[in-house]
Amino acid sequence: MPHTKTTPLSFAHNTESRGKLSLNVHRRFEGFQLNVQVHIPLSFTALLGVSGAGKSLTLRSLAGLLHPDEGRIALDGRVLFDSQQHIFLPPQARRIGYVPQHSALFPHQTVAEQIRFALPARGSRKSQAARVAELVTILELEGLERRYPDALSGGQQRRVALARALAADPQLLVLDEPFSALDVPVRERLYEALRHLHQQFALPIILVTHDRAEVEQLADTVVVLHQGSVVQVGSVQEVFLAPRTPDVARLVGQDNLFGGELAPPPATQEGAPPTAIRLAWVQYAKAGLNVLAPAREGECAWLPLPSNQREPAPHRVSGCIHADEITVTRWSDQGCPAQWTPDGAVLWLATLLDAQQLGPSLRLHFHPHGGPASDIIEVYLNRQQWREIAGAPGETFLLKIAPEALHCFP
Repeated sequence: MPHTKTTPLSFAHNTESRGKLSLNVHRRFEGFQLNVQVHIPLSFTALLGVSGAGKSLTLRSLAGLLHPDEGRIALDGRVLFDSQQHIFLPPQARRIGYVPQHSALFPHQTVAEQIRFALPARGSRKSQAARVAELVTILELEGLERRYPDALSGGQQRRVALARALAADPQLLVLDEPFSALDVPVRERLYEALRHLHQQFALPIILVTHDRAEVEQLADTVVVLHQGSVVQVGSVQEVFLAPRTPDVARLVGQDNLFGGELAPPPATQEGAPPTAIRLAWVQYAKAGLNVLAPAREGECAWLPLPSNQREPAPHRVSGCIHADEITVTRWSDQGCPAQWTPDGAVLWLATLLDAQQLGPSLRLHFHPHGGPASDIIEVYLNRQQWREIAGAPGETFLLKIAPEALHCFP
């Protein structure tokens, strides 16, 4: 490990980074490299990525539990690590509350003792007791103060770990997949606790997760990691609706992927736009790559340009079709529908394969006519929309894909 020194908290401030987290860390492992560079506001941030993407390593670097080979970390203008200046604050000096993936409670301490142990040394016994009582109330641990960890449920243990992390009055709270292996009702209660902490006490939080539902419910900012590097940063809406790569699209649940080239549709297609996307392939990400080879010219072979395509697109494009932006109607005619609508949407005939209830939504899988039997398009409808079409597997439906339903990768 390179020579480092513990630096007083009053040293090495950067006023330009106030209210921000600047993270630039590099660490080489056998068969893996961590190269994370990001500059984000101190809010509720989710580090999102598949297992092995480097999320926990990033969090440990931030908390001072992992020493990067090189780089710099600054929290609200305070430098925590700088390899060039030989600065490395130890974990206890960083004012970061760290909750590991497994609660890591001390087996020989009660709930109250766990919290008291993490309190700053300053303060009287009376003030410390009041702080313990306050955290017990905030985390809904009343009546559990004298229990040991083996007498607590998984959700209760996570709340104790949160209380212990908060006891040190942290400037930032970081959590490494704190909801894994918990039942849904328990997770929901912990979601509420975190939202309360973040909103009422203006406490910045960084949450490591691979669960996009947690990101949607909790985060303001999303940092996506892939193979040790940051591949996208933005708001939840920006990342989930406009992923920059196919890997990010799969991660956020955009499973209808496509690729093709820009071309003028045939003159036989009435109402067609001057330029559209002629499909070369479609992919249902959960099932793998499928090549779309239309049996007849024009059938399920075209998509409109996305509505937000401001600059001239490259000749070849790829992107995703938002499953909840596809309109589904019944089709009872024996013929073929018009290919294009007056508002620039394309129409596909498709056979319903199955419908699955997912909370308040239904997930439908369709096979577009004219493509290989393995082609699948995923569609999400709410219950009212499903009641209106009242379909059954094997029936034919009309899928309307408007420009607003499409996103092209940069």
